[in-house]
Amino acid sequence: MSLLIAVLAYVHILAAVGWLGGNVFFGFAVAPALRLMNPSVAAEFFAKVGSRPRRFFTATSTLTVVFGVLLLYEILGGDFGALSFSNSFGMFIMLGVAFAVVAYLEGILVTSPKAAKLEKMAIQAQASGQQGLGPEAPSVLRGLGLGSAIGVVLLLLVLVFMVSAGFY
Repeated sequence: MSLLIAVLAYVHILAAVGWLGGNVFFGFAVAPALRLMNPSVAAEFFAKVGSRPRRFFTATSTLTVVFGVLLLYEILGGDFGALSFSNSFGMFIMLGVAFAVVAYLEGILVTSPKAAKLEKMAIQAQASGQQGLGPEAPSVLRGLGLGSAIGVVLLLLVLVFMVSAGFY
């Protein structure tokens, strides 16, 4: 294995661990806890945390995808035509890529805007002295939790297919 492939693989895998791990943590620990908190505490939490989680997820998901494509390019010697459903390696990689793209788009186009909305609601609530995030907050929080859970399922499918590609 070349040094370049090793570096690409490590960055790809570390970013993927952050993407999947962050989704697991947020979806199964943070979002449920926020729904149980006093509304003013939840508002304060979101006002202070701000956009950090969105930046983290955008960075880790983008790095995972970019370094995954670069890694695949190097492994295949630039011949993406080698990816085909006629061989198990190609089939597993293509299925993994398909689920990764869906997970990426779901995060960027659905979950991230919900998080931005919640952050904006929190900042406005604190600025106006309002208690809590407002009546729309529980729905937005459920959407965030659901988005994270969907992301976890999609990313676990990606993991299964990508790991399988290495064994078949």
